[in-house]
Amino acid sequence: MKASAIYKTIRERRKIKRNGLLGRYSEYWYIWNLHNPNDKILPDTGYIIHHKDKNPNNHEISNLQKMKDVEHKKLHGGPIAKGTKFSKEVREKLKESHKGQIPWNKGKTGIYSEEHIQKLKESHKGIMLTEETKQKISKALKGRKYAKRKKL
Repeated sequence: MKASAIYKTIRERRKIKRNGLLGRYSEYWYIWNLHNPNDKILPDTGYIIHHKDKNPNNHEISNLQKMKDVEHKKLHGGPIAKGTKFSKEVREKLKESHKGQIPWNKGKTGIYSEEHIQKLKESHKGIMLTEETKQKISKALKGRKYAKRKKL
């Protein structure tokens, strides 16, 4: 069954959205749960809907797949959620896997010629910051070590 066949009219589709039946989730969640009543995906359970053909607009039921959120992030190469707490064991494994690797910024000092540095300085001359921007920067830097060295 095509996704569009689920909604008889555009009016019905809008009514579903307006009445909050979808909530913060997209219509493909609704389609999945409609076709899989015994395998529904509920909010905050760690499961998501994956589009097999990687086309987020193709909501055919044959194109949808239930998947754990972590697996989905691994599949697409995305980072694990910011602020994720790793167990001590996982941290040790990560530490071991990075042993012997050269840090990305190793040896990066002195890579620009003096002439290039002067060009960079010249290009930034005359750029005026508004008082509002200065206050935002100052507020953001409060409490940091280097904030005391340079006042705006």
